[in-house]
Parts: sequence; structure tokens; C-alpha cells
Amino acid sequence: LPMYYQPASLILAQAQGMQMACSAGCNGCCTIVVVVYLPEALRIARWLDEPENAEARARFLAAYPAWRERLGEDVEQLPKLFRDGKQAEYDALHMKVWRKQALCAFNHDGMCSIYAVRPIACRNAHALDTAERCVPDPPDAKPPHAVSFVPLEQFLKQASRLLRATHNASSSQRHHQEALCSAVYNLLSKPSPSPSAKPARQR
Repeated sequence: LPMYYQPASLILAQAQGMQMACSAGCNGCCTIVVVVYLPEALRIARWLDEPENAEARARFLAAYPAWRERLGEDVEQLPKLFRDGKQAEYDALHMKVWRKQALCAFNHDGMCSIYAVRPIACRNAHALDTAERCVPDPPDAKPPHAVSFVPLEQFLKQASRLLRATHNASSSQRHHQEALCSAVYNLLSKPSPSPSAKPARQR
């Protein structure tokens, strides 16, 4: 890949002489339910509404019902637990959902169909040397090895704070997050306002 299109984690790993286990077609992280604030969901929905992305949009809308049915109501509970600060309950449910191994509805033939506009949570996901630990029950109960780079981690934290602040400024549901697939699906399913529709008169 050209340097400008390579994930930061790949560039860092190569600079330190490490091998990135992830490659095109890898979807080890794509069964993890990602939760997002409204700005990220809006960006993806608008990207999918572009004419050149019509195929990706259609594939996602076709794949979403099966994803949602497989995860059930658990996928709606995750964001609520996170918002309410119930970390232990959130972690337990997150693991339960992951064990269902429901492949993200944006994944098509092992590839991310929204890679160019994928959420922050997906941008730093990677494994070093081997992908054998990219499973719900990894050997020795140890997760995959990853690159630690403080400036990048601080950037991601700052970006997350900005997303939360932007969400709170534009939504009546403060600190509310949704599962990525559900959030985008709901936005795409909303009827578009009629071009001839007039705003209600202010009283």
C-alpha cells in the first residue's frame, strides 16, 4: 500500500522491525461490536449515500438483518451499560456478544466495505506476528500483541473526546452511543425530507 494509505500501526510496527499479522482479507476483529457516537455514524451514512458507493450500501442493508438477529437485544444493551459507567457488566456482555461471532455487516468477503471512513475504534486494531490469538478463547487467555505508541494513543483519546463533545452539541441524547451497524442502519432507513417540504412556521 502507498505510505499515505497505510495504517499508523503498520508503519510503527515496520519501523520497529515487527511483523503485522493483519492483511487484506483478515477479519479477526470484525466480530467485535463497535459502538459509536452520532458524528461517526453520520459520516459513514453520508459516504454510503454517495452514488459511487451504492453497491456497498446495498450489501450492508442486505446483511444487516441477519447480523441484528444473531446478536439479539444484547447489542442494544452494550451502549447503555457503557454510558452508565457499568464497566464490569459492560465487559461481561461485550465478551458474550463477541462469542456469538457475528461478522460485522460492513464486512464483505473478508474486506471492510467502509474502510475509508471506518470508525476510530477500528483504525488502531491490529495484531503482531501471529493471528492465533484473534479468537474469543486465545491461547493462555492472552490477547493479541499490539504496538504501543503514546502519541497515537493520546490522539485517539483526544479524537474520542471531540466526537463525544460534537455528539452532545448536536443530539438531545447526551453521551449516547449505538452499535455501529445499528446506528448507520437507522440513519439510512430514515425517509429523506421532501425537497418541496417547507419548515414549520415559528410561533
